[in-house]
Order: sequence, then structure tokens, then C-alpha cells
Amino acid sequence: MGRRVVDLDVPVKSNNPVNTTYLNNMAKFSIPKLTAACYHLISTSKSKRRADLEVDGALAAKIVGAYMNSKLSFQSILSLTAKSGIGALSKAEKLLLRNYVGLRDPSITVAPAGEEDQHATEEGQDWGDDRKIRSKLIFLLCADKNAIALGVPSGLIVSGARIFDKLDLRAILVQFPIILDNCYFDQTPLLNEVRALELYLGGSSAPGLQAGGADIKLGLSLNGFRSRGETLNLATCRIGGDLDCGGANLLNSDRYKDGSFDDSSGRGLDAYGAIIGGNVFLRSTSEGEFRTDGAINFTGSQIAGDFDCTNGTFAYPPSKSLPASNSALKLENVNVKGSILLQNGFSAEGEVSLQDAQIGGSLICDGGRFKNPLSDKETMFSALMCERITVGGTVRLAAHEKYGRFQTIGYIELRDARIGGILEMGGADLKSATLDLSGATASGLSDNGDISWPRPDHLYLKRFEYGAIVGGTEDSKDRLRWLRLQPQSDFNYESYSQLAKVLLAAGDDEGAHFILEELSRLQAKRGHPFWFLKPEVWLKAPIGYGYRPILAFWYMLSLGSLGWIIYRRSYLAGSLAPVDEVAYDAFCKKKALPGYYPGLSSLVLSVENSLPLVKLGMADKWQPNPSGCPPVPVDEQLRAPENLPKVFPRTAMFSGLRNIGNRIGFEVGLTPGSNGVSKNSAASRFATSPKFVRRFMWIQILLGWLLATAFVAGVGGLFKK
Repeated sequence: MGRRVVDLDVPVKSNNPVNTTYLNNMAKFSIPKLTAACYHLISTSKSKRRADLEVDGALAAKIVGAYMNSKLSFQSILSLTAKSGIGALSKAEKLLLRNYVGLRDPSITVAPAGEEDQHATEEGQDWGDDRKIRSKLIFLLCADKNAIALGVPSGLIVSGARIFDKLDLRAILVQFPIILDNCYFDQTPLLNEVRALELYLGGSSAPGLQAGGADIKLGLSLNGFRSRGETLNLATCRIGGDLDCGGANLLNSDRYKDGSFDDSSGRGLDAYGAIIGGNVFLRSTSEGEFRTDGAINFTGSQIAGDFDCTNGTFAYPPSKSLPASNSALKLENVNVKGSILLQNGFSAEGEVSLQDAQIGGSLICDGGRFKNPLSDKETMFSALMCERITVGGTVRLAAHEKYGRFQTIGYIELRDARIGGILEMGGADLKSATLDLSGATASGLSDNGDISWPRPDHLYLKRFEYGAIVGGTEDSKDRLRWLRLQPQSDFNYESYSQLAKVLLAAGDDEGAHFILEELSRLQAKRGHPFWFLKPEVWLKAPIGYGYRPILAFWYMLSLGSLGWIIYRRSYLAGSLAPVDEVAYDAFCKKKALPGYYPGLSSLVLSVENSLPLVKLGMADKWQPNPSGCPPVPVDEQLRAPENLPKVFPRTAMFSGLRNIGNRIGFEVGLTPGSNGVSKNSAASRFATSPKFVRRFMWIQILLGWLLATAFVAGVGGLFKK
């Protein structure tokens, strides 16, 4: 809202477009100058048409009449003030009356020569008597029906004056704008329950402002306003337009009385239950930085536009002995049809509370800084409270190109929040924060960029539902590390299931199964110190808890390979023998077998014992020998496996691989050494003893059944249900 010019009750319009433009330009000055301009225009008119001359003449006459009426009104208002006992008028008061009756001339100012640029917030207390206006004169102009009849629609206008006693306009009807620009109030104005058309106090300074229950049809402007230690009380007021506090300084840090905390005494602005038909501006502007060291309270208010705190500074640090005293900006249970902007250098020292707020637009905090000084590594106090908030658009807690990262020292609470758009956190710095998203919902999650998540045990994702990951990594391993930032003492399966659901919807089946496998492992482990002994773990773990049944195949393959080695070494050591008596005698005495009896195939024996229901006849013919037989002679060892190294052609290209294969074969007992003798260590003697071989067979058969059962169940999806 800017300074006003005179509102004429006459139409400044001529039949000649050139004349119309000229008259409108002159209307920006004073009525006397406009009247003179009209006379000059008519007397020098080159138009020969009688109609034009008549119109311009009537216009000039009407303007002159308006000017004469204003002159008469001025004399009448002077008489009225004299009768009211106001007494001699100061220069500022006379100028106020001239403006009031329509004789405003911007070239005439209240300030003495050389003091025109003085600002009320800095020099107002030193202004002299010529700049003083008594509050009872303002009351007379607003409340006296005879005075009101003499005024013009432009209203009560004065700039640079000092209101040196208490201005009391409580519960009166003011049918015109009140414009007190850059004025200095010695005492707090009382405007409680006033009904006014418009109120402008831009650039002014006062101890505080009492306007609770006021009804202002258009707007209330406090841009550049400075309070000096008392509250701006706008509780339950109704404002049809904007509430503009851009660039204001609201100082009211005195919240302690008699050593105890008094919440109401430390408020910089209290607009509890206010109804505002436009926007609310608590932002820094070209006129200055918005600052407050008192609490700002809009609890329960209704705002038809935006709530804009861009680049504002809200410093209301709590007391260590009174943690409840930390609400720097309270927007609890507000209904904002537009957006809430806490962005671009916004800074709050103390809690910002939007608990139960309803926002039709978005919540934008890009480049904002939220700090609760009571927070430390051990204990977190609330810095940004958004519990049960409802947002129609996005919630942005992200970095800003100019103002840097979104930063928080303290607790960010979005419990049970309902976010219609995306939760964007790209580039946020949360290393010193606790983030609680329990029960929140959003259409998507975006955390792309160099985001710093909270420390372990400081992230809560229980029942947090998001439709997609629209920015940031979708790698399941990275996301698993994200989930592990949650407190292990407060384990919840919902966060894992939600991530798997999102990955599955994005087509990443493997990633989803990886997350669900980890969830199943944690569920099995939770609450059981010996969880690995649970039967269900033995069944599910080998197949990735139902999500990787192929693992059972590889385990069975490994088991079969181990059995192949043990059985072959046991055969060479004489620990495996035929079960047939004739074949047994021949094998132990002559190291030969009857023609009707099959020779040992350690590989077939191992496969038969590893796979249930597979009968190849080898297990019925060869069993561990309790008494033992002499070892097989060296020249007869490993005749069949001797071909194993020949898998690698005897060329220089494969000589290295051949040597490695021979070495491995010797170490495990599949091939003899260079001297033709197999390795025979203490471990080898134990692993080839009849007692060990028999027990290994039992274990191999049991594990074979277990792995086969798990494989079938995993393929059928039984363990995932």
C-alpha cells in the first residue's frame, strides 16, 4: 500500500482526449493547482466546437466548486476543533486537517527542512512540537459525525508525525482509510474492536499495538513497522485484504515475570483466531529485514492467501529451565488456502509449530534454517513441528541455489502428516536432526542430491507411505542402509514392506526381494538371542527366506562336492567298503572286486545321499567300514579321477591353470602328489575315519532333505505367504 493522493468527487474527463490526460496528470498534485490548470486549459483551448467548450467549462466550474467547498470545510473543521476544546494546533495537526478535507498538497510536509528523510523508528522520539499530533484530534476526525461530514473519501492521511499521547479508537466505526505513515507513537495505540475501511501504519514505530477483535474491510499494513517491547495484538481480528508486516521489526523478548515464564508477555505478534482475506507477509523486503525476538502466534487463524516468511528472522530461543517457552512461530491449527513459505534464508531459533495445520498449497522451506538451541547429541527438542499437518501440494525441505541447504538442529516431526504432493528433501542437511515420518503419507519421495540423512537411531519411518521414489537412488542396498538408520529398539516391518512395494511397482523385482529377505531375517532374529537355532530359520535361511530358492540348489551342489571329496578320500584310506561279504573279502585282501559287483563312484554316492528320493544303487553297495581295510596301493589310486587335470589342454596357455587344478586336487585328496602319494595329514586321517564318514552320511542325508524341502517350498512361494 503506497501513499494516497486526493480522491476528487468530480470526474476528471474532457471530450478532448488530450485534455483528459492533462487533467489526470495534474490531479496527482493539489486541487488549487488542478483548478488553475483547468482555467488555463479552457482559456487557451483551440477547439471551436461549442460542445467541447461547454464540457470543459462545466468541468472547470465543478473543480473550482470542489476546491471552494474544501476551503469552506477547512474553516469549518477549524471551528469544530476549537469548540471541542483542542486548542491551538501544531503544524502537523493543521496539515492533517488540510489533508482530511481534501486540500492535500504533497509539497507541504510535517518535517522541518532538512529532516524529511528521518525515519520514525530511529529519530521519532526526538521530533519537536511542530510534528506532534494529539490523539484526541484523530479521535474527533474518526468519531464525530460533524467532522466526518466535512472529510473526503481519501480519509485521514499524515506522514512523519509524532502521536505523543495514547491513541484510543476502540469499538468505533471509521468509514475511511487511516493512513499514519512513518509516524512515531509515544504510547501503544488502542484499536480493539475498531471497524475501519483500511489501516496503514507503514514505517511507523510504537511500543506495541492493541487491535484485538478489529474488523478492517480492506488491508492492514505494518510494513517497516517497529514495535518497542510490547505485543502486536491482532487476536480474533478480521482483515478483508492483506496483513503486510514485510520488513517489520517486532521486539518483545521479555517473557519472564517474577522469575517465571509468561507465554503471553513474550509475543511479538499475536493473531490467534484471526480471519484474513488475503496474504500474510512476515518477510524481508527492500524496505528492510523482517526480524522478531518475540513469539509469533497465528494459532487457529484462517488465511485466504499465502503465509509468506521469506528470508525472515524469528529469534525466540527457549530457556533451559523452561523448555516449553520455545515457540518462535506458532501456526497450529491454521487454515491457509495458499502456501506457507519458510524459505530463502528463513531463520528460526526456537520451535516452528504447524501442528494440525491445513495448507491448500505447498509448504516450502528451501534454504531455511531451523534451530532449537536446547538440542544436543543426546537430547533433541522440537525445531519444526508438523504433526498431523495436511498439505494439498508438496512439502519441500530442500536446498536452495542461493541460500544453501535446508538445515535443522533439533526434531523435525511429520508424524501422521498428509501430503498430497511429493516430499522433496534433495540437498537437505539433517546430520544434527531427528526426522520422524511415522504414519505420514506422500505421493512420492525425492531425496536426490547431496542429502545428509540423520545419524543412526534418529530416523523414524514406521507406517510412512509414499507412492514412488521420484528422485534419488532406487538401489536396494543404498535404501537398506537408509532403513537401518531407524532405531533398532523400535524395529518395524512396515518401512521395509513399503520400500519393497515401491521397488516392485518400479519394476525392480530383485531389489524388492532383497529388502523382503532382509526383513524376514530381522523378524526371525528379533527377540531371540539364539535365533539361529529356530527350526524355521533352518528351513528358510537356505533359500533367502523364500525369495531366492536357487540358493538351495547351490547349497546342495556344494554339499555334493564336499561328499565327493570325503568319499573318495575315505575309499583310498580303506574306510569305505562293499557291503557284500564276498566282495568285502576280495576288496580288503586283494584290492579287487568280483565281476558282478559295481565299483565305487564317490560322485554318484554323494549325489545319491544329497538328493532325497534319488536311488542310484551306490549307497546300498558301499558303506563305511568299522574295522577298516588296508589303503589302496598308490599305483591304483584315483585311476578315474586321474583324468581330471586333463580338462586343461597340455599347452603353455593353460599350464598355470593346470598347476592350480593339480594343487587343489592334491590338497583335497582327489589327486596324488608328484611322488605318487596322496596327502595324508592328521585332518585327512580324521576326515576319512569310518566313524566320521558315517556321521557325515547322516548329516548329508538330513541336509539333503532339508534343502530339497526348502527349494520346493521356495519355488512354490510357501515361505513368502
